[in-house]
Amino acid sequence: MEELCAVLGIDTTAGERLKQLDWVGGGEVGLLLDLLPDFFRSATRYFTGTTERCVGGIRGPIHWGETMTAWSSGIGVNEVFVCEIPTRDYETDENQLIAWLLSKVASAQGAVNSAGSLHFNDAQLGELKTRIRTARRLLSEEPLKHASRRRPRSRELRAFTSPRSAGRYGPVLAVRERLIAPLPAQQIEAFASPATRAEHQFFLALLEMFESITRTKQRVRVTELGCSAGPLTYVSGPMGRGPAAGSYLAGVRIGASGTSSALSAAQIRSILEEFLESRTSATSPGVY
Repeated sequence: MEELCAVLGIDTTAGERLKQLDWVGGGEVGLLLDLLPDFFRSATRYFTGTTERCVGGIRGPIHWGETMTAWSSGIGVNEVFVCEIPTRDYETDENQLIAWLLSKVASAQGAVNSAGSLHFNDAQLGELKTRIRTARRLLSEEPLKHASRRRPRSRELRAFTSPRSAGRYGPVLAVRERLIAPLPAQQIEAFASPATRAEHQFFLALLEMFESITRTKQRVRVTELGCSAGPLTYVSGPMGRGPAAGSYLAGVRIGASGTSSALSAAQIRSILEEFLESRTSATSPGVY
């Protein structure tokens, strides 16, 4: 997440909210919400038994030992029966996993109200809000009303990965996998502001120019501080716009410390400044 935020020029909290909204708006969550009503109707019923003293009637199998003990103590002879009452058990591994995922969907309301929602249009925001309301409604109804919403343990997830269960629980597992997976590259690009995208293009153009001059391929490295390749370091946002006088051009630093190249920092700067001057204002983010 730190790498994503560095590339987009946003803080970690905003990055987490963007990732959450992208997940809630994904096809996996939408499919699961559509399938859950039928899934619950066909789900296996689990029951547990609790003993209860029944007066004047029998509500389940009689525990004769406890019943005779009650009679011998003078409690309702021939009228009181200790019975085992079947009770629905909602605390199953399936319900816990689904409840945990839906609680993550429901918690996205704060992200919708945050600045992260600026990256989505009105139709997308409407769909996000609908899914959040649906998740909250499902969590307030049986069988999830009393289910634990904690994150399932690895042992509890093994039951879903068997060949026998893969088909039935495939949509549930797909939502979980999307939740824990990093954002795909195309989504990162979509979340970048126009100014940031222009800086990305500028960084790659400078890198391509540097590679053509030196005839060497440079590997782009992404860290929590930004992107670097050869003598170029890209830092998005205000951090890349001039804290060290003359060391940044449109978010790209020239002659990063600890790097070596066939060209000196001054030569690279001269070449890149000429490149900047040749770019039109429509395609260049400018010099900061």
